[in-house]
Amino acid sequence: MKAPVRTRLPFIIITWTAFALRLHRVTVQELRGDEAFSYFFSRTSLPEIIRATLRLGEPHPVGSYVLLKAWMEVAGDSVLSLRFPSIWCGTLAVVLLYALMRGMRLREAALPAAGLMALSPYALWHSQDARMYSCALMLTLLSTQLLLRWIRTPSRSVEIAYVLITWLGLHMHYYAIFVVLAQAAFVLVLAYSEGRGFRRAWRWLRVQGVVGLLYAPWIWVAWPVMRAYRGTGESPSWQEMAWRSFSALAVGESAPWGERRVFAVVGGLIVVGGLWILWRGGKSTRWALYLLGLYLFLPLLLSWYAARGRPLFNERYLVLGAPPFYALGGVVAAQVLRRPGRTGSWTPARWGSIAMAAILTFLLLLGTGRALGRYFYDPEFDKIAGWRDLVTTLRRWSAGQPPERVRIVQDYPDPTLWYYYRGPIPHVVIPPTAHDAEGSERAVEELVAAGVTWILLPEQPNPAWDDAHLALRFLTKWFHPVREKQVHGWHLYLFARPASRAWRTLNVTFRNGMVLEAIQVQPVTPTIGGTLVIHTRWRSRTRPNEALKMFVHLVPKEGDMRPRAQCDPPLQVEPKSTVTVSCGIPLENVLPGDYRLRVGMYEAHPPNYPRVLTAEGKDAVGAGTLSIRPTPTVTQR
Repeated sequence: MKAPVRTRLPFIIITWTAFALRLHRVTVQELRGDEAFSYFFSRTSLPEIIRATLRLGEPHPVGSYVLLKAWMEVAGDSVLSLRFPSIWCGTLAVVLLYALMRGMRLREAALPAAGLMALSPYALWHSQDARMYSCALMLTLLSTQLLLRWIRTPSRSVEIAYVLITWLGLHMHYYAIFVVLAQAAFVLVLAYSEGRGFRRAWRWLRVQGVVGLLYAPWIWVAWPVMRAYRGTGESPSWQEMAWRSFSALAVGESAPWGERRVFAVVGGLIVVGGLWILWRGGKSTRWALYLLGLYLFLPLLLSWYAARGRPLFNERYLVLGAPPFYALGGVVAAQVLRRPGRTGSWTPARWGSIAMAAILTFLLLLGTGRALGRYFYDPEFDKIAGWRDLVTTLRRWSAGQPPERVRIVQDYPDPTLWYYYRGPIPHVVIPPTAHDAEGSERAVEELVAAGVTWILLPEQPNPAWDDAHLALRFLTKWFHPVREKQVHGWHLYLFARPASRAWRTLNVTFRNGMVLEAIQVQPVTPTIGGTLVIHTRWRSRTRPNEALKMFVHLVPKEGDMRPRAQCDPPLQVEPKSTVTVSCGIPLENVLPGDYRLRVGMYEAHPPNYPRVLTAEGKDAVGAGTLSIRPTPTVTQR
C-alpha cells in the first residue's frame, strides 16, 4: 500500500536529513586505525584477501573487504570514497526501518522510528566509518524485512532474495548469525502463539538451512581463526553490558561517562515503554512485540555471552541490534503524536502515559542533539587524531634529506599513518613483533648498516605491543636525539647520526684545550619549517675545569649578526678523547635566504655565561654558509 502524501513528504525529508548528516564533515573526520586496515587489506587481490584473513587471524569475514575493493576500483581511495559505502548503507537502513515498521502495521510509529535512526549518533558514527558495521546493519535489516514479506505472501522469489541477502550479511560480520537466530525464534514463537502455522515455520527453517549450507564452507575454513582470536574488547557483567548497550544505542559514545548511565536509563525505559505499548495493543501489535523483542535482546545477550570467556564485548558489535531499539523509540514517540480520539477515551492514565512518552522522547532527542554536537565539533569525541598534522610535520622535518637516508619508525604498527603519508620515505616498525627486544636491536643495526642517518619516530605507546620503549632504547644507542616535539597525541623524535664521509675539517683550538675538529650539516639545503642538524666532533687535550655548553648560531650572511635560530647542547669530553656532539635547530621562525653558521662554547655558569675564546681570541668559529628554502608545498589527503 502506498503511503499517503502527508507521510511521503516527511519521509523524504527524514531520508535526505539522514544522508546529509552522514555526509557532514565526513572528510574532516580522520580515518581510524581499523579503517586504514580495511583500506590496505582491500588493496590486494581477492585470493590474497582470503589468504591474509586466514594467515593473519583477521576476526571478521571477507565481505566488507571485497566490497571495498570493488568500490575503490571505481571511486578511488579518498576518505569520502572509502566511507561512502557505509554512508549509503546507513541511509538505506533508515529507509528499511521505515518499511519494516509499516510492514508490522505500525504506521504511526514508522516516521518517528526512521527519524530517530536518522539522527542517532550511534548509527551515524558507524555510517561515517569505513568498516563493515553499517553494511552489516543494512543487510540484516533487509533480511528481516524479507522475512516479514514472506510471512505475508510466501514465494520462491522472496526466499531466494532472503538467502542471498542473509548470506551476504553473514559475510559482513559473524554476529549476523544472532539476527538469523532471532528471526528463527520469531517464526517459531509466531507459529506457537497462533496455534497453527508450524508447517510454514518448518518451511522457513529450511530456507535458513539453505543459508547455513551456503555459509558452511567459509565457517569450515575460518573456524580455526575464530577459535584462536583472543579479542580486544572486554568481558563485562550483564549489568555493565546492559547500561553500556542502552547508553550507546541512545546517544552513542559521544557522551561523557557521567551522562551515559543517565541515558542508559532513558534508553531502557524507552525499550520497556515500547514493548508495553505493543503488549497493550492486543493481537494487532503482539506479533510486532515478539519480533522487536527478539530482534533486540537476542543479539545483545548473545554478544554478551560470547564475551564471557574472551574479551570480545564492544559497543560497535551491538549495531546489528540497533534497528529494534529505534523502532521501539518510534512506538513511544508515536504516543505523543497520536491524534485525540473520542472524548471518553482520554482517561487520566492515558494522559499520564502520553506525558511519560513525551518526557522520554524529549530526553532522547536532547541527548541525541548534544551527542551529535560533540561528535562533529568537540575534539574529545570526534575521530580527528591529528594524522594530517603529523604527516605535515614529518614531511617538513625530512625535507632536503635524501629519502634513502631517512626512515620513519613506528613503535606500534598503526596503518593509518601510511594512508595519510604517501611520501618517498620508507618506514620500519620497531619492535617488529610485540615485545621483541632482540628483533628491535637487530632492526636498528640494519638501519645503521644501510647508511640511514635520520630517524623520525612518532612515539605511539601501546603496552600490548611495546611496554619497554624498545624503539627509543635502541635508537638512542646508535643515533643522537636532536629534536622532539608534541604533535597532538604523538611525541615526535628526530634522531640523527653523521654520515661517515661528509665531515668538513676545522681543527680550531680553544684556550681551554678543547679542539673543534670537524663539522657536518644535515641537510645541505634545509627548508622553512624543517630542522637543521649540526654534528660536531670535539677532542680534549686536558680535562676542562668548568661545565661547558656548545652553541651553534644561524645568522644572516649579510648585515645584522644577531642569531635567527640556535641550539646549545651540553659539551662533555673526557681528557684525550674524542666525542661527537649533535643538535637540531628548528627552522619555523626564520625567513628564506642565505645564512652563516657560527660555532663556539661557553661556560654554563649564570649569570654571565662567559664564552670560551679560540686560541686566536675569537668568540666563535665560522662554520660555513647555507641557503634556506621556502616550505615545500604539501598536498593533504
